[in-house]
Amino acid sequence: MLRALRNLRAVSVALRLRRVVEGFITALPGMGSVFLLMSIISYIGGVIAIKIFGADFPQWFRSLVQSGYTLFQVMALEGWSMDIVLEVYPYA
Repeated sequence: MLRALRNLRAVSVALRLRRVVEGFITALPGMGSVFLLMSIISYIGGVIAIKIFGADFPQWFRSLVQSGYTLFQVMALEGWSMDIVLEVYPYA
């Protein structure tokens, strides 16, 4: 374990690497805010998807967790389930 920690000394020796690490640490609070905002938007989208698609497609939109997972698949362009949903709801 000490050998692995010894590699962290390179951060203090290399000035450019130190600047990169400091920039990353400085950006962490802003990244937390973006993560929180995206979580709220995903939650709202999951609730809306349950209300709109839940009755016709309970296998993908039965609960908030399943709805969130399905919407994540669609956002990640793994939207195999939305092809079936589009047959029933063409404006989805």
